[in-house]
Amino acid sequence: MTHLKPILLLLLSFYFFTAQGITRPGNFGNQFTEATQLMEEGLWRESIQIWKDLVASNPENANVNFKLGYCYLQTATDKDMALKYLEKAAELEMSKDYDPYEPREVAAPVETLYYLGHSLHLNYELDRAIDIFEEFKKRIKRKHHLFAEAEHQIEMCKNARKQMMSPREFGINSLGPIVNSRYEEHSPVISIDENALFFTSTRVRDDSSNVYQGPRGTPIIYEDIYVSYRNREGEWQTPELLNISKANAHSATVSVSPDGQKLIIYYDDSGNGDLYKSVLVGETWTEPEPLNEMVNSDAWESHASMTADEKTIFFVSNREGGEGGRDIYRVTTLPTGDWSKPLNLGSAVNTAYEEDAVYIAPDGKTLYFSSNGHSSMGGFDIFYSSLGVDDQWSKPENIGYPLNTADDDLFFSPTADGGRAYYSSRKDGGIGLKDIYSIDLPNLEIEANFTVLKGYIYAPEGESLPADALLQVIDMESGEMLEYKPRQRDGGYVAILPPCKEYKLQYFANNAVVSSEEMKLPCNSNYNELKKEVFLQPVYVNGAEPNTGLELEADEGATESEEEIEESVEPETELEVADNEEDEEVDEVEVTVDDLSEFEVTFSRRFNYAHNSFEGTDANFRQFVNSVKEITKNDRMVIITIEGSASKVPTSDYPSNYELAMSRAQNAKKIISQKLMEAGVQENAIRFEDLKASVQGPNYNNDVNENRKVYERFQYIKVTAK
Repeated sequence: MTHLKPILLLLLSFYFFTAQGITRPGNFGNQFTEATQLMEEGLWRESIQIWKDLVASNPENANVNFKLGYCYLQTATDKDMALKYLEKAAELEMSKDYDPYEPREVAAPVETLYYLGHSLHLNYELDRAIDIFEEFKKRIKRKHHLFAEAEHQIEMCKNARKQMMSPREFGINSLGPIVNSRYEEHSPVISIDENALFFTSTRVRDDSSNVYQGPRGTPIIYEDIYVSYRNREGEWQTPELLNISKANAHSATVSVSPDGQKLIIYYDDSGNGDLYKSVLVGETWTEPEPLNEMVNSDAWESHASMTADEKTIFFVSNREGGEGGRDIYRVTTLPTGDWSKPLNLGSAVNTAYEEDAVYIAPDGKTLYFSSNGHSSMGGFDIFYSSLGVDDQWSKPENIGYPLNTADDDLFFSPTADGGRAYYSSRKDGGIGLKDIYSIDLPNLEIEANFTVLKGYIYAPEGESLPADALLQVIDMESGEMLEYKPRQRDGGYVAILPPCKEYKLQYFANNAVVSSEEMKLPCNSNYNELKKEVFLQPVYVNGAEPNTGLELEADEGATESEEEIEESVEPETELEVADNEEDEEVDEVEVTVDDLSEFEVTFSRRFNYAHNSFEGTDANFRQFVNSVKEITKNDRMVIITIEGSASKVPTSDYPSNYELAMSRAQNAKKIISQKLMEAGVQENAIRFEDLKASVQGPNYNNDVNENRKVYERFQYIKVTAK
């Protein structure tokens, strides 16, 4: 109904009374209809421009005030502009018989009270908001579609009041104008070493190819995916547009693997959003492939996060059968290598409302996510939950105010230790519509029981990192082996290691071991961080071209005759190899001598099964001896370390595989000492450190014929002279 009396309707069929006078329907009516249609299409900013004009010329029209305030509430950055228009609409007139499509409607709907309460909530006028919501509930029936929402809003106002009484100390710092632009940056995800930041931006490309003409001629800027790398001085570099950003569609960041080399992204796919995975190969991201069919479905999948071992994926979907709208699900890899059916995390995590933006910590035991259920203080809040020893998730905890606000707070990307995080927000003094910030977090009492091993493998000056450079981490108890590739651009690498284990680290380059060591991680429940750097040096042997590394395996072109190696397998227990005169020629030496104050000479040799010694007559070993002799001149002391290694294939010739590995190291020491003395090196010019022995590789499964090459990789000695 309107203010107009029935007797005036006929006289004013082409005109409307307003406080400002008369408006022609050819102007007002057409504008009203166009703005309403834009609202139907979700083009809020385009409709706002029209409603602003209509409010300016019709300030006492409750309907246009309501519609302008409602549109402002739908924007991401201008919600605070809604309050004065909704207050004005509520003061003028509201009608239960409201017609949203009728230009002659001058009253506002009774639902104005709901949106006014929401606007007051966003502006932290919490007591007034609660009163308005209560008034709204009195004016409608319980079956009204906003009755339950009004009750939920009242609960969130009370939660906000409680959170604001105990604010947390968050240090919030903008990443500055290098990362942020005058446009919108959001959805940041950070690699574990904090050296690669991926985010979504509406900035215009250099060639403007992501700017298109939308409905009714409105310009649309499609979202793209960018990455900024931090240099070794800790400075963020100019963001780079990723080649996986789609043309004519929105592309968004979702999550990244700990090493920053596997990215999960979101494509809109014509309104039915799906999740994709891309891998960094060299400097190029591979064509994104959809996540497995257990994750993507005909429903809407909006977010996902993968555990550090890539064996479990947590994802968000609004598929049927959940607790509410969007829920968090989990899939894991089965022994067959297939993915399990999706498991809903249940009512401990999911609510009758919406969950989104899931992130699983590197240890797989702390889950961060956003929800507008639980104890949200308004819109989506960030929560965390821990996995107990009973395999149940704890009651989610609100991360607190002022990080959480009365508005939506999503896309929270914490660091490995939980001490910092990255998120996007619109703040006073910001550079653009939304900027990316780093946050110093207070103690959230989250246990992080794992170690992050990170560092760099540096290529020689002026050279590129070898394409096959990698870190190999071997669990010395189980023999499980994992490999981690460094970033091609800077050599950075990251590995997540569970506690209470002994590991062997081997750094490879050019198919050779360039550095190795053993370490034992403590069993405490603390987060640990180790930093290790490996420098690859040019190596010259007998005038050969520079090389790096230590060859542990025979060249692919090398062949072995049946006379050289004969293998037989005793039932279930032992592997026997016939004796032969000499192991195959697979030893190699490498020398690094920048000047005579710093040097390193290494020699390695691979053995056939059960063999533990060598003659020391081949050219490579002689080169090793001559190099050590040269360095000992001028009274220089050389320290020699020897490592013997054996596989886990059972042996009947030694009490244990460890004894076999140690015998290799002991025999190597005898031969090296003997040959150095014969070459004229004084005994007091060299010193042997404690010998090392290790048993490595996969467990033996009576499969020597199939996996002989795998086992042979761990039958060697390595000698280093410094």
